[in-house]
Amino acid sequence: MAISSNFGNMFSAAGASLFLPFLPMLPIQILLNNLLYSFAQLALPADKRGSDLYSTSTTTKNCIYSKFHDLFWPVSSIFDFLTFFVMLYIFKADASLFQTAWFVESLFTQSLVIFCYSDQIDTFLP
Repeated sequence: MAISSNFGNMFSAAGASLFLPFLPMLPIQILLNNLLYSFAQLALPADKRGSDLYSTSTTTKNCIYSKFHDLFWPVSSIFDFLTFFVMLYIFKADASLFQTAWFVESLFTQSLVIFCYSDQIDTFLP
C-alpha cells in the first residue's frame, strides 16, 4: 500500500519537475508526509476485514498487492496532476502555495488509499 502511494507521488513529482521552475514539494514536506502516512497505517493490523488474507498463499498475496498497486498509483497521480492544473492555471499559485496545496492534497489521497485498501481487500481476494 505504501509503495502504491509513494510511487504515485514520486511519479507526479517527476512529472511536475519537468515543467515547474521550483521544487513541487519541499524535502521536509515529503518526509513529514511519509511519517504521517506511516502513522495512519498503524491501525491496519488491527483491522479484522480481510482476515482470509492471512490464510492465503504467498503467491496469492503477491497477486493481491500487485493488483492494488496497479490500480491505485495511477489514481493518486491523476489527483496530483489535477491539483497541479488547478493551482497553476486557476489560482495562479506561487511556489509556497503550490507546495502547501500539493502537500495537503497528497495527505488526503494517501488517506483515501488507506480507506480503499481496508474497504476493498475482500474484492482482491480470489
